[in-house]
Amino acid sequence: MKRKHLIMELLHRRAGIDVKSLERERKGVSGEKMVRELVDEKMVLEDVTLEIDGSIIQLYFVVIAEGRVTVLEVKHHSRDYVIRENSWYFNDGQKASNPFYQLERARGLMEKYLRQRGFRVPVWGFIVWTNSESHVFGLKQDDPFMTPGKLVRYMRENPFRANLELREMIERDRILVSPFDKIELDAAGLAPGLHCLKCFSLDVKRTRKTVLCTKCQCSVCTLEAVKAHLVFYCLLYDRESFQIKDIMTFIGGLISLRTMQTCIGQMVEAEILRRIHRTEFQLLHINELIREMKD
Repeated sequence: MKRKHLIMELLHRRAGIDVKSLERERKGVSGEKMVRELVDEKMVLEDVTLEIDGSIIQLYFVVIAEGRVTVLEVKHHSRDYVIRENSWYFNDGQKASNPFYQLERARGLMEKYLRQRGFRVPVWGFIVWTNSESHVFGLKQDDPFMTPGKLVRYMRENPFRANLELREMIERDRILVSPFDKIELDAAGLAPGLHCLKCFSLDVKRTRKTVLCTKCQCSVCTLEAVKAHLVFYCLLYDRESFQIKDIMTFIGGLISLRTMQTCIGQMVEAEILRRIHRTEFQLLHINELIREMKD
């Protein structure tokens, strides 16, 4: 799951953030999920943020191959568009932003990044339009534009061989926390409680060994719920360490102190947490834990 999407889902329940912003984020995530299922994960890096000569770019997908790098920008819009003289318009005539400009900037900066590091490979770029109910009229045959079906053909007709050296370099250089994902919030005003790990509702109840959502009926073991809420807490409060008393306040006391201490002890043994002091712990590998959460 993407960091920004997770923060917005949590804040929607705890602080009542703008629903329209959350819906836009959910649409984007829906499109990205569709593309993720169509590409070979061994050759793709997702949600890559890089700083190149003072400019920061955030890329949805980077397909890394031996002889070519392909940048994919995913768009999951709901409205129709018309292209006239290289300008984009909504179907009501109002001017819209041109995603090809954004794509070309990303492609050019990626090409510059690679050349500065000795990789002289061509960089291609495509807009992947994932909502079949949204149409773009006026496209030219050579426009860098794909539907999911065309992406499948592109991957099939262009046999790729993964470039592990290049992939490892980008992994080292990528910015783990993108500045585009930061959201200003009043942390003191967050409502307490336990989230459902599927729909993020706070309407849950505790049984002896599980946390059950009364809305979607999703049930998880208490240990998984505690681990997830340690991630939620550190994410929302922008920190890596926590005091047990702060976590108890965050979840509203819905898990007993004894059970919390037992779960934390198990996570220390599994090297998910590191003990700092008697009641203070550090959460390790938070970015990996976020990515493990399914959209």
